Amino acid sequence: MNTFSTYAKRYLEAGYSPIPIMPGTKRPGFLRAGQNGGFPRWQQFCEAQMGADQVHDLGLDHIEAGIGLALGYNNVVAIDIDIEDDIIRPVIDQIVPESPFVKRGAKGFTAFFRTENPMRAQKFKLRFAEDGSLERENGKPQPVVEILAHGSQTVIPPTIHPTANQPYVWLDEDEGILSMCPAHMLPVLPEDFPARMADALRVYGHDESARRYKTGDYEKSSGESRVLEFMREMNEEALASLDMWVPHLHRVEIDPQHHGEGYRIIASWRGGDGYNIGIHPSGIQDFTGKDGNNGGMTAIDIVVLMNELPPADASSWLFDHLNPGLDEVIDDFVERLGRETEERRQREQEEWDKVRAQMMEDHIREQRDEAERRRVEAELEAQRQAELRRQEEEDRRAIEQAEAKRAAHAEVLAAAQRQAELEAFDEVEAENIQQEVKSSLDMFIESMRSAETSLTMPDVIDASTGMFRDIVEYLNSTSDRPSDVVSSVAALGVIASLFGRRYGSVRRGGLNTGLTHPNPMLIATADSGYGKTSTMETAMKLYRAGVMQAFDDPDVRDALVVEVENEETGDMERKDGTEHMIGQVLAVMTEVDFKSKGGILNWLRARPLTTVIVDEFADVMSAIVTNKSAPSSSDNARLFKLLTGAADDKMTAIAYADKNRNMADVIKPHVAVCALSTPSAFKTSVPEKLFTDGFMGRFVLLQETEEKPLRDEIIERTDLRQKIIAQIAAVVKDRLMDKEDLLCDGGYTGSETEPRFVHVYRTPEAETALKAYRLKFDELRAQAERAENPIAAYWNRALEHVQRLALMHALGRDWRRPVVTEVDLEFARRMVLISAAEVDKLMEASAPESPQRKLTNRAVKKIAKEGGEVEFRTLYRSLSISKAEAMQLMIELQQEGIATLHQRNGKEFCTLIQKP
Repeated sequence: MNTFSTYAKRYLEAGYSPIPIMPGTKRPGFLRAGQNGGFPRWQQFCEAQMGADQVHDLGLDHIEAGIGLALGYNNVVAIDIDIEDDIIRPVIDQIVPESPFVKRGAKGFTAFFRTENPMRAQKFKLRFAEDGSLERENGKPQPVVEILAHGSQTVIPPTIHPTANQPYVWLDEDEGILSMCPAHMLPVLPEDFPARMADALRVYGHDESARRYKTGDYEKSSGESRVLEFMREMNEEALASLDMWVPHLHRVEIDPQHHGEGYRIIASWRGGDGYNIGIHPSGIQDFTGKDGNNGGMTAIDIVVLMNELPPADASSWLFDHLNPGLDEVIDDFVERLGRETEERRQREQEEWDKVRAQMMEDHIREQRDEAERRRVEAELEAQRQAELRRQEEEDRRAIEQAEAKRAAHAEVLAAAQRQAELEAFDEVEAENIQQEVKSSLDMFIESMRSAETSLTMPDVIDASTGMFRDIVEYLNSTSDRPSDVVSSVAALGVIASLFGRRYGSVRRGGLNTGLTHPNPMLIATADSGYGKTSTMETAMKLYRAGVMQAFDDPDVRDALVVEVENEETGDMERKDGTEHMIGQVLAVMTEVDFKSKGGILNWLRARPLTTVIVDEFADVMSAIVTNKSAPSSSDNARLFKLLTGAADDKMTAIAYADKNRNMADVIKPHVAVCALSTPSAFKTSVPEKLFTDGFMGRFVLLQETEEKPLRDEIIERTDLRQKIIAQIAAVVKDRLMDKEDLLCDGGYTGSETEPRFVHVYRTPEAETALKAYRLKFDELRAQAERAENPIAAYWNRALEHVQRLALMHALGRDWRRPVVTEVDLEFARRMVLISAAEVDKLMEASAPESPQRKLTNRAVKKIAKEGGEVEFRTLYRSLSISKAEAMQLMIELQQEGIATLHQRNGKEFCTLIQKP
């Protein structure tokens, strides 16, 4: 039984110094495979606790040992009381303080304390007669109280007592177990305890000067040599390990009668005179007093006399017997030291390799960040210079227009020649100024088209980085007729499929509330021949290839093996969910049939993360606005509107369930739409109603207008393709390996458990830029509302589009540590402005003609019919308008560069410059 290994750790943690006890004795030591393992130099543990390696070695299966404490460590001491006398015992009890931590062996008891300062071990003895009564003159001295301190040890429960064959016990097994009390919280033994105990026992015959010699029981002199110190320590070890050397003395004859823990031998060096040499852990005594030893001897004295050796050889003999396995111990120590040294060297090398790799990574990242900073600064400076040039050009044009306007006014005034006409002109001028105020939004849109909205899709792509740009470049390189518009929509579809349901950017600074998610509604229009469908299919193949590469990773497959309960047997079985998850993840980016409301809902409940690919989106638009749609189509239209607005929290069942059928809520649905159409089909399916009710404001509309020739040769960008696939695989693996995400299948399937969510914040510079965008968009929306222009609905959602696209660009740039920066916002701003221009064109084409526009068209047709020139009076009479109204009309035609009014031979003529 290895009691030591069971309890040693508890005492170490409590601040004590445990040591092993030889089974069947009270001495330090242990049995190894039934043989005496010895435990020399145990007194060192009175100074410090043994190490973890030693504790581990003493806990091996073939080791047997009890447990004791080396006293003196942390100033822990014990008071051992070994008397039951009715007179003396009460005296002792009055001196010994109370302690809840008391153990008992065969008789007497031992109480544990701590001291403020180190205390010397000491025995207090009285003389007793054979019948146990006090005999102060001729009685045999016996210890009644002992201070066990530095250099002493004591056996503790539950070690087996060697004579009683019963375990030591704690008197209070509920609250008096020593390991339950930290050493520094033990009751304090007063420093004057030895003096008080000596005074109390002196009345009964205690005499300190008569103490019998015991090694370790005296104080060392400050000038003592190292040799004497070594001899003293070896004598102490010999007394603690009698079994290891006494039976091996030369010519030794041991008294067969039991003498407790010690031996009685014959002094063979003087011819033998009975068993008069007592060897006991407390000391060695020649009971005859012969040989001039005054009754006290040391272990080395015994070896010198019994083995007939000089002191030096006797010391060597004793040392060898006290350390029988020293060579093996040294070999083990050297081997363990070498092993630990090699392990430490390997750890240090690994740590250095990590530090060096981190330093290299930091260096590369710093270089990359510096290059990116310089690129952004150069780009911003170029934008600033371009803005300055644009502003200068606008100012120059404004001056020229003002000069031209004044010249036109002067010409009209010269032709009028009458005060009435001058007054009429003043009225016209006032109306003109009012009209200019009303059409300020139209003028801004026009300036946006000619200046800032001269932006094209290549400008957007030039402002992009990361995954978005890589995918666009790859799709364009594989297309017969590349389209930046179609490739951009496809790239955003891939990004929405990867990051939906997991990321959201926080809207700060009063920019609405809640979160912005990467769930865009995108429309790409391009003529037939641009390969819209094939480009989208190529993007889907990239996504699927990345997904399959992620599932080829052994770590991913191991993570998807789960334990499930067999319904029949109740046993737990391992189930591989890989194939199921592959189907779920691949189905994220797909085409969904919009013809069935129930089909869409069933799909969404099973796959709340979905990027819908819709070809010929014009058919869907027609179904949304037609009044003659079948019930399923109108339901589908309402459902589509609901999906485009659902991104936060959940879609509640009451919002879409039939009255007689219950449905579960859809947790955090994430639906992105990538729609394709031809421009002609799309224009015919978008009436003004979709702008006035805000429906078109939900979409980012991009139209391919640049005519590009067919390529002669397509170069496969294998390196770029592998890079994109690796990026996709890394994102998918991260989701599948996330322990929280695995509770809901990575967020790819329907579940009551929400996927782990990541908040994406913006830099302070990005926050400032976004506030500026908000103010500008609010101004445009207010102007549009005052002018009753339906584009107000688009400006109402423009900031939302910028935030969403910027978030997606940031995720594609660095999804592991996403932060929205000015670079991301600039990319999004360009795309939203291009979309605004396309929406404006679409509204203008869809809106009915105003009365003023009809009048302008009639005037131009009249002038053209007359051969390009007509007399002014004939013109306004044929149009049935007043001369003042005709004068206002001519001013507008002159400003638009369509026609001019001039005099010839005293008459006024209208001449056509170009058709509007």
